[in-house]
Amino acid sequence: MPRSLAGCSKGMTSATMGSFGRRHYLAIACIVAAMFIAANAATMTLDSPVLTQNGQKITVSWSGIPTVAIANGTTIMHSDTIALVQSSDAFGTRYPIKYVWAKQASPDTYLQGLGSASFWVVNHRQDLKFLYLRYPADAKDPRQYAWGQQQELASVTLKVGDVLKKAPSQLRISIRPKGYRSTDTSYSIQVAWQSTIPGGLAAVSSSASAIAKYRKWLSLNIGTASVSPDTLSKEPYFKWLNIAQATSETYTAADMCGFPANSAGFLDPGYTNSAVWASLEPNTKYYYLVGSLGSGYSEIKRFTTPPLTDADCYSSPRGWASATASPDSSGTTPTDLSTTGTADPSTFKPWRCRPKECKCLRNNVAPLKILLAADVGTNNNQDATWSADGQGFSVINAAQVANTNINGPFYPGRTYTTPPIGAPPAKLDIPISNSFYLLYTVGDFPTWGQQPASYNVIKEFNRLAATGRYHSAFIVGDIAYAEGVSAHWDMYLSNIEPTMSSIPTMYSNGNHESAGPGLPDSAMAVDVEATIPDGGGECGKVYERRLKMPFASGVSLDKRPEYYSYIMGPMAVVVLSTEQNYNISSTQYNWLKAELQSISALRAQGRIPWLVVAFHRPMYVDDPDVSNGIGNQWVASVLQSQLESLFAQYQVDMTWTGHTHFYHRSCKVFKGGCRPDAKAPDGSVISAPVHVMVGNGGFQPGAIVFETKPEWIEKETFNYGYCTLEVTQTALGMQCFDATTGKKFDETKLTKSPKWRPNPTAAAANYVTMNTVLMPPGINVTAELGPIVEFVKENLGALELLIGGDAQALIGYINSVWGPGTPIDSILNAVPGSKNFSMAQVSPMYLGVLTLIQKIFNLIPPGIAVPGTEEVAYAIKVNSPGGRLYNMLYGGSG
Repeated sequence: MPRSLAGCSKGMTSATMGSFGRRHYLAIACIVAAMFIAANAATMTLDSPVLTQNGQKITVSWSGIPTVAIANGTTIMHSDTIALVQSSDAFGTRYPIKYVWAKQASPDTYLQGLGSASFWVVNHRQDLKFLYLRYPADAKDPRQYAWGQQQELASVTLKVGDVLKKAPSQLRISIRPKGYRSTDTSYSIQVAWQSTIPGGLAAVSSSASAIAKYRKWLSLNIGTASVSPDTLSKEPYFKWLNIAQATSETYTAADMCGFPANSAGFLDPGYTNSAVWASLEPNTKYYYLVGSLGSGYSEIKRFTTPPLTDADCYSSPRGWASATASPDSSGTTPTDLSTTGTADPSTFKPWRCRPKECKCLRNNVAPLKILLAADVGTNNNQDATWSADGQGFSVINAAQVANTNINGPFYPGRTYTTPPIGAPPAKLDIPISNSFYLLYTVGDFPTWGQQPASYNVIKEFNRLAATGRYHSAFIVGDIAYAEGVSAHWDMYLSNIEPTMSSIPTMYSNGNHESAGPGLPDSAMAVDVEATIPDGGGECGKVYERRLKMPFASGVSLDKRPEYYSYIMGPMAVVVLSTEQNYNISSTQYNWLKAELQSISALRAQGRIPWLVVAFHRPMYVDDPDVSNGIGNQWVASVLQSQLESLFAQYQVDMTWTGHTHFYHRSCKVFKGGCRPDAKAPDGSVISAPVHVMVGNGGFQPGAIVFETKPEWIEKETFNYGYCTLEVTQTALGMQCFDATTGKKFDETKLTKSPKWRPNPTAAAANYVTMNTVLMPPGINVTAELGPIVEFVKENLGALELLIGGDAQALIGYINSVWGPGTPIDSILNAVPGSKNFSMAQVSPMYLGVLTLIQKIFNLIPPGIAVPGTEEVAYAIKVNSPGGRLYNMLYGGSG
């Protein structure tokens, strides 16, 4: 029998016309050979060759894969991979959307060259392809190979239906801060969606019947170019509709700032279409749809606008626009006091209203309810596939250590038990989170780490959003962890669409959206050890253009300010960008100060008692990392030195942060200490902020904490979860829940009198007094820092030779840190136990000294002797984590 079909062809053509028997035999043999080869060829098939809905489960099967025997316990088949990729790209030019090891998907049959795996596939607006790939060797650590070096053994195309490609997807709504400084208590809501078709419309109505009839009208008139807009205006339900035209924008790989966003990670986003509905009534249920003739129209969605407060009802003309009040029992008729700006609900007596006339009091006032999380990440909902090696960003892989104690060198003396966050790898039939976080390590090969807890957190968000009881959600940065791989944005926005389409959802940026070259006014030092910046070359542009937050107006667009503010009911929320410069005199700082002053004026009217500031990197964190420019404790110290006094002066009630992947809540803290409430001369209460770090939203857990828990921590947990807030005129309550068990792990409530008013002058004076704290007895700062100071002073000449042109900048920095007349200079000359020690001043400067000297040591070439190095090495050791002064400054016991 011929060994190949090529042999068949050659044998048939070489046979003579007279050798009928030989040709007959060859024909039969070739047919049999073709049947044998076809039966044993490497093939892939799909249970559904066309994707017709977003989030469809697709099962890919393979057979006839060439087998390789196991030798010495290994075979290259151990690393065989099934990958989902963009079909339009040549293999190896773009990173896969997701992939799974064959041995994990089909452990019992993969060595026979056959098996199957199920993938949860979202709408990426283009056809896709499944590949069966083989590495050149058993890739126990596949990072040794660049993506594209694998051999493609089989493939199959997954078509995406034309209707689905164009259809509006990833619907999301958010709050627009329209006119909140006036007495206008209506809300403006933005809606956005992805599609391959630009433009369209967005229609909203408080009447479910009206929006349903409008959708039917649209379906009947799709493609009917002769239908005049006047036709719709004659419909009886037209007056109940609010129709806004959409604008569109997109981005290309060339718009990105670096790798892989501008190349291997890029996926065409289609168009982000968006529209704004103005003048929506508070605490009102609305129904909406979006789309166009070209894309078709979405299903009808619904949301509830945020409520009013009691103060709004008494002070706003909108609150009483249609109300006719009757005299109260004393015969007094209430009047609208909005023009005076001094409305105080506590001074009014109740009165009677005619039926349906006191709409503001009856229907529009309610507690404001919010969902809160951070560092959530992407998960593949209902996906039974597993990632490559399960290793990734953190020391602890949560998928492997569920229900085990965390202890050892990263947790000295502190033991925690991680929650059960999913099924073990052996139980692939259980739907769990299996997104694939792209971590660039060796070369450019991606290591995909799992985010098992993201599934539970997003599932809880979606469940709670569906109840209709929540008015908004906030996610404090590190959103999709796309890091330049655009497919992850599609997966994230599809996962959380049930939340984002039914409650206005707001975001701050994080390092995994914005960090890296290309972000204007960047605040963070580049991690020189990272192969690729955290933002993966996106530099905030995908975050800005997909999520479209209401970024600050009045700031140059060249600055691309990723900060903003808005108001909901009794709460003002100011959102900062810790990836952009926030130092005193920076553009963001000046904007923040002006914003806080404006909000303070509103609070003085009694309308907005609560003020929250949200930003990704925490101002207080249980993490000793003081790495220069990027360490969590370093950044916290800088945030405290630059912003904490401003927060205290304008009486910020709470901060929301993330970044470090666990949860803690502080006491009312200022300059590292818990502070009791104080009273201003006018009797108003002055409180320090409570700092809430909700970095436990789903991504792999953090791995470093202080050996001794800082005194400012009231609650800390490593459970994955989220928080809910309920806010009224007099109370801000927060409850936090384990996303897996549903058990509550924290609860707190802040309260205020309805007569509370801010007093920035008194608050500033109060906290200036608190800047000075006692120097703990037995701590001799001169002895601790003296060797470092003397070393630098005595060796400036040698340092100038070592660092060349940077010498003058270094000398200037040294003089600014401990030159004559500086705070640290006076502290160095202080008597141990004295009271002229300023924690606020010395903390960032101390960090500067420590990290500067470490940097200098790294600059000294091997073999060069510098006098005093032994003394300085000892000083650094004493002052590093665990040293007395270090622990005194940052909450340790020393």
